[in-house]
Amino acid sequence: MAEINAAYHSCLKGAPAAAAADDDRQSLLHIQEMIDDGHYHDARSMLMNISTRCAEWNYLFGAVLLKMCELQKAMIYLEVAAHQRPDVAKYAQALGEAKLLADQARPNTMRSRLTSFINRMR
Repeated sequence: MAEINAAYHSCLKGAPAAAAADDDRQSLLHIQEMIDDGHYHDARSMLMNISTRCAEWNYLFGAVLLKMCELQKAMIYLEVAAHQRPDVAKYAQALGEAKLLADQARPNTMRSRLTSFINRMR
């Protein structure tokens, strides 16, 4: 009977944590919908209110930052997500796409700096 009571109390202790994890999962699904609907600022605010920083959280935060044109910050969070869960293809794919965007942005930035410098020299 003592073993049953110990097991019962152990289950009760884990129940709040399991419920919180389920709430976080539901929140993350809702945030994904918000991102899909273009509500980036609201999604970012909701993400900041979630205490668990799991791979999905990092992925979604990186996705929001990417949509808000904060490329360098987005890459950091996407790298964390891909590192936390290397088995999830969408994390690696999002990171790859962000890196491509960064590579495409670099030449344009250099070109605009050179153009600006040349125009000042004239």
